[in-house]
Amino acid sequence: MDALWARALDELARDPEISRASFATWLKGTRLLERDGARFTVGAQHSFAREKLERTYGGAVARALAAVSGESAPRVTFVVPGATRVAASRDERALPFVVRKPPFAPAPNGPSGHAGHNDSPSPPPLTAERSRAPATERIPDPQPTPQPDAR
Repeated sequence: MDALWARALDELARDPEISRASFATWLKGTRLLERDGARFTVGAQHSFAREKLERTYGGAVARALAAVSGESAPRVTFVVPGATRVAASRDERALPFVVRKPPFAPAPNGPSGHAGHNDSPSPPPLTAERSRAPATERIPDPQPTPQPDAR
């Protein structure tokens, strides 16, 4: 079984649609765990790799196994050895669906939904009355600089 998988990996390494970096990242560390006729079980390093292999490289792996095994239509299943696979809809650890706000949407203000790190309420808007400092705090106007006579 190891020799069969080594030949399949050689086929995948020569596949022009798979870059060397992708091969090294996603395929090199895999193993053929089981073969039952035309059914092949391939072990991945972790669940993220298993998902990537299923989505992106499943067809290429099936073609490589067909070429080296003689099976006309191999069925490939990717697993993580030792891990139990639970359907995402039934997995209590699955992340909830997140609805993103449209870009540049105004953020709500106030303690219940302030967009920043500070939960203090926003100051009131600057109005004409608030734009001038009290008379005692006003800065005096600078004295005009005398201009030399241009005669």
